[in-house]
Order: sequence, then structure tokens, then C-alpha cells
Amino acid sequence: MEQEGPRRFVFPQVFYQLEGDMVLKVLEQGKHRDVVIRQGEIFLLPARVPHSPQRFANTMGLVVERRRLESELDGLR
Repeated sequence: MEQEGPRRFVFPQVFYQLEGDMVLKVLEQGKHRDVVIRQGEIFLLPARVPHSPQRFANTMGLVVERRRLESELDGLR
């Protein structure tokens, strides 16, 4: 499983899980929560929600986001 640190974007993101399941770790109102996204499901993550996608071996997902402006930095913390 590949892990990334928490991310925070100023725009919403769409997660579409193509193969297998994944876990999207989010921080909402100071509390950690795991969002399970199963194969074939779509999940809309609101803007500015710290999150860390967790994908496992032999899984594939697609993340759709708008083009980042040159003045915007990636939200990795």
C-alpha cells in the first residue's frame, strides 16, 4: 500500500474507484475518519478537507480535479 501525507486542496476532488477498494483518510472537524470507496463507486471530496488516499496492491482509481493555477501550491503537509 502506498501512503501519502495529508493533502488539502482549495477545490473539490472526484474519486472514481476502477478496480478493487480504497480508503480515503479524511480529517473533518478535528476527527479522523476512513471513507471506504468500493470498486465502481464515485466519491466527491469537498474543498479544503485534509485527506490521504490509501490504495492497495492491484487496485486502480481515478482522481479528477480542476487545473491548479500557477499561484496555487500543492496541499501536501
